Amino acid sequence: MSMKLATLKVTGIGVAYPSSLVPADELDNLAYAHFNRSPALDKTLAINHCSGIKTLSVVAPFDSPFLNQPTAPSITEISDLFLVEGLALATSAARSAIAEAGISADEITHVVASTCTNSSNPGYDLLLARELGLRPTVEKILLHGVGCSGGLAGLRLASSLCHTAVWRERPANVLVAATEINSSLARNGLECVDRDQEVRVGLALFADAASALILSLEYGSGEVLDGAAADADRKGPEKGIFEVINAIHMVVPGTESILRFDISSQGLNFLFSPSFAPC
Repeated sequence: MSMKLATLKVTGIGVAYPSSLVPADELDNLAYAHFNRSPALDKTLAINHCSGIKTLSVVAPFDSPFLNQPTAPSITEISDLFLVEGLALATSAARSAIAEAGISADEITHVVASTCTNSSNPGYDLLLARELGLRPTVEKILLHGVGCSGGLAGLRLASSLCHTAVWRERPANVLVAATEINSSLARNGLECVDRDQEVRVGLALFADAASALILSLEYGSGEVLDGAAADADRKGPEKGIFEVINAIHMVVPGTESILRFDISSQGLNFLFSPSFAPC
């Protein structure tokens, strides 16, 4: 048994940013409004100043009521904010990717979504599919805990799903989405700095955004062997600047503690190795 040749093409890309763009050094105002000066807090803010990042796109500005409550936002409040603002960003990015791919929502076959800043159940992959009006039979997968590599992990998984579709002689248009709402964690991160007297550089590096892409199967028009799909409606979009050739995954031994995302009763907290500090 054999099958027709197929390629994996990125046929659409979309991004979405919050409307609020704030100077990064305004983190000082939030920090000193709620916490006393200390070596750890001063060092964290010094790193923020010399990171080279001038502005941040955020859904929760540093002077917002959300971050300036008497106590840090609870994990429930953080989750609720993501499921409104994060979902809206993901939906916008996904719609842009679908439009650029030149397909309809009905042609999406899979959804792969990643995030570290939400742990709700059902996950935002299901909520995103609902917002986009996708078919209920669309296969949905949520990735959590992969951090900065979430987009690449989603693309790698999407590639595997496409390869499976080839063997099943089926079409595939996989929506991959990555969404993070890091601004919701700023107050909690500062509280950890104050309480534990540990420098937290994540506060200086991350903001809010969503990105999405469509990975499509493009079947070749050459010889079709036993059982391969030959009808035109199984032929993916014949476009796409980028082609996925191969993907591998490897964990470098001894690196597990370099980047962490701990969950506490107050929320989610970045933990980095000092080697991540930009200055």
